[in-house]
Formats: sequence, structure tokens, C-alpha cells
Amino acid sequence: MRRKPFLRTRLDNVMTKLLLCGSVFSEKERTNLAKATVLLIQRNMITVTVLQKLSTKACVESGFSLNFFMTMISEYTSDSNGEVDKLLVLLKNAKLDQDALLEMMPPKDRSQEALNAKLTEHGLEKLVEQYEKKKKQGTLVELAEGVKERIDDKIPPAEIHQWVLGQAEVSSLNDKEVLHCVWDGIAKDEDASRKAHQKRALLLSNINTYSPLLEEVCEGDMMEQDLIIRIQNFIAADMEMLNSGTFRDAVNLLYRKDVLSEEAIHTWYRYVSGTMERILRRSRTINS
Repeated sequence: MRRKPFLRTRLDNVMTKLLLCGSVFSEKERTNLAKATVLLIQRNMITVTVLQKLSTKACVESGFSLNFFMTMISEYTSDSNGEVDKLLVLLKNAKLDQDALLEMMPPKDRSQEALNAKLTEHGLEKLVEQYEKKKKQGTLVELAEGVKERIDDKIPPAEIHQWVLGQAEVSSLNDKEVLHCVWDGIAKDEDASRKAHQKRALLLSNINTYSPLLEEVCEGDMMEQDLIIRIQNFIAADMEMLNSGTFRDAVNLLYRKDVLSEEAIHTWYRYVSGTMERILRRSRTINS
């Protein structure tokens, strides 16, 4: 195939024709075709884009697309010991994302819940978990961006808090996820041209202004420690901010604003601060 790429093109054309008329095959023939498709993809003998033909209206309405696809990915995951990472890459390359799979469902059953049930029925619980994880991650990113937009629009902390509570309830987010999104929204800076001292000044200014928002979503010693670690990880990603003492100033400011308690800071210092010290030592070694 590598020496004669035109053969792959011809095989792609053959597979395309087979997929387009797959609805006329018997159930056994469809199963064999699905297995053969998996083998050809694994051996790099056809391009994964031929799978896009499963999205045609005729294939979807006949029910062939969904059943064939489920058989195919069941076979693929069984050959890879249930691993779904490679499968997700394959689907991405074939441009068959979650929305595309949803479009393969019959119109009357076209819902995420129905798709998840179908995947589970075929032993693809891990794929469902990955889709749910991806969906949750998208929700968290949207919430953090929403907080950022409202901060840019200078919306009062109390109003942002009420909006965050509403979004958290709709999306069933836990307290830690809400805290992370609020902090990410406060800390996020999309202007890559800012100097380190400008980033530091903006961060501390946002913390000062929106500390009441953090106070509302950061209740209890465990949540306070989690916030400190979140701040630590954020600042540790920027060596200039790290070396300028921004972490110390941010924690001190939140302490003075009654967001962080002395006990939470002491607990962090006893059990977690060593990570920050190692990062600082590594930074000084690199810069020396």
C-alpha cells in the first residue's frame, strides 16, 4: 500500500460502495463487513474518512448506520482490550464526533440519553464515560469563561455569584468544580502581550475586587486548601510571576479578605508547600 497508494484509493472506493448499499445485506453479512472494516483500518489499508458515508440520509433512515457503527466499534474495542483512546482518535480523524453519532440515531430517539443507552447496550460504557467527561469539561470551560466575561463587564460579585449558582444547578456541578471555575475566571488573562508586572497587578486587582465572590464559593477548611493549591498551580505555570512573589501576595490578600483562614494556610504549609519550594529552587537554578 505504501509503495502503491493508488491501491488504497481504489479500496476506499470499493468500501464506500459497500457501505452505501450495506442496508441490503443480511445481518451476518453486515457483521462480517463491520469486522472487515476494522481490520482494514487497523492495517492502514483504507482511510478512516470512508466511515463518513455512514452519515448519509439513506443509511441513517434505514437504521444501517447505527447498527453497523455499533458493531464496528465493539469489534475495535475488543481487539484493543477495551481501550477507547485509540477509538476516539479514529473517530476524530473520521470526523465522527459525538454530535455526528447522535445524528445516526432515529429521529424519534435522537437524544444523548438514547445514544448513551445504545452504546452501553453494546458494551461501550467506557466510550460513554469519555463522552460524559468531555461534556463536563466543556461545561466547566464555559462557566469559567462566563465568569471572566462578567468580570470584564464589571458585574458586581453578588450578581456573578447568583449566575454561577444557577449554572451549577443546571449542570449538576459540585462545590469544588464551582470553586475552580470561579478562580479560573478571576485569574484568566487572554492578553498574551502583558508584561509580568502587569499580569501580577491585574491578578491582585481582580482578587481584591472579587474576593467576596470567592468567599461565597469557598467555605470550609478543605475548600480553602483546595483554593490555595489551585492558586499555586496557576502561578507556578508562570516563572516570572512565581519569582515576583505573586503567590505570597495573593494568599496574603485572600487572608486579609477573610477568604482564607490561618488554619488552612498552616495546613497547606505543613503538607503541600514543599512543591512550591522545589519549583522555586528549579527556577533559580535555570535562571542562574
